[in-house]
Amino acid sequence: ELLTQCAACLANLAEDLRNQVEMPRDGCFPPLCRLASVDLLGGQGVDMDGDGEADEGGSDGGAMHSDVARCLASLSSVPENVHKGLFGPAELEALFRLAAGKPSGAAPDNEFCRRDALIALGNIVVTTKNQQAVGRLGGITPLAQSLTCDFESCRLNGSRALYRLAVLEENQPKLVDAGAVQPILQLAENNLDPGAQSNAVMALCNITAYAPNAAAVGVKLNAIAPLLRLLRDFDPNNQKAHAPTNKPTEADDGASGHGGGGGGRRGRKRGRQAARRR
Repeated sequence: ELLTQCAACLANLAEDLRNQVEMPRDGCFPPLCRLASVDLLGGQGVDMDGDGEADEGGSDGGAMHSDVARCLASLSSVPENVHKGLFGPAELEALFRLAAGKPSGAAPDNEFCRRDALIALGNIVVTTKNQQAVGRLGGITPLAQSLTCDFESCRLNGSRALYRLAVLEENQPKLVDAGAVQPILQLAENNLDPGAQSNAVMALCNITAYAPNAAAVGVKLNAIAPLLRLLRDFDPNNQKAHAPTNKPTEADDGASGHGGGGGGRRGRKRGRQAARRR
């Protein structure tokens, strides 16, 4: 219970711009990463002091993870934190874990946890160094998995992170090898999910910019037919439903390719959590 309340308090503090700059200076990332390592089903203590033993106070892992993800999403919205390389391997792997979430339907906090972790990853992968790190550390898999989850907010922000990740040429074959193209294609055909649909098409555009991928994606994975269907079904009188969501976020650095917005900085604010967590 104590750790859950601490995580909620840190997430609330991270809503403030001054705190977003100060918290990393105070060493917030190591304890946040440790909280993210709690058993996703909750009820397990966590080693906060690094002595190899679980400390007292770990309780609601689901609620705690949601607040850790919310905190990291806020911290990632500051360009200074992203461009100075404050999100290293430990932070990225914590976000991969949070983005993967719990088994489907395990708890309502599952959506918020995954959504905010995906927002953070989307904010982070606007630099070449971070794009390389996410591709190298296995971040493509949880991002690809987010495209087929039940939550619209996760599909939107997962596809946003993926098309930014696909800007980097060395990630483009990795996306194909990781099986990300099929869920991207499925999302590209879903006109009921316009923001994610636009992100998916931009991801495909970036992926196929790598010449060897063009044959694999076009012929072997049959991307041509759904793209042609999109063109045939396009309604010029309803362009809003098809419009790309390219609003830049605070962490954007003008990377080449389709690296704009599509999902927003943090999505819906969850409000103050401490009282509700009691």
